Amino acid sequence: MIWIITKVVPTALLCIYKKHFMKTDLDIQQEIINNLRSNSDLKAAAIGVAVKNGVATLSGVARSVKEKFIAQELAKCVDGVIAIAEEIDVNIGPTYMKTDVEIAEAVIAALKRENLTSDKIKVIVEHGFVTVEGEVDSQNHKELATSVIKTLISPLKVFNSLKVREKNNRKQMRKASQLVY
Repeated sequence: MIWIITKVVPTALLCIYKKHFMKTDLDIQQEIINNLRSNSDLKAAAIGVAVKNGVATLSGVARSVKEKFIAQELAKCVDGVIAIAEEIDVNIGPTYMKTDVEIAEAVIAALKRENLTSDKIKVIVEHGFVTVEGEVDSQNHKELATSVIKTLISPLKVFNSLKVREKNNRKQMRKASQLVY
């Protein structure tokens, strides 16, 4: 009887191998371009894509922060992309340009829709740049605030300086540790 000994490779390692070594940069670039073209929320022709060693560079002009965010997300989901260099400028035409007051009102309304407003959250808008400061109950709320604001047309950049309340943070950590054991 002959025994053939083979080395067992865990599936996860095989997936990592396929993900990072089977696609060429050109394949990755083409898949990102196809994703951008297939999304109806983007004007894909205005966004350029270059890939070198798995690092995707997105460049060009988006009509809103939302478009810029969508382009980043579409590039992130392509197998073989290990990093993204995002160089997309936001060029809001005069039709869509809002004053800082209008942007602040839109941000507050968007946060209210998600039940993220309180006297502990402050919104600061300066020349189209939005900063949110204060406290929220969880890391999820902090991340939700950023994503909600990014979907608005006018903000040029979002800075999230929200802090997670210590008391709630400890409770969440305690709950998480109880789930682990």
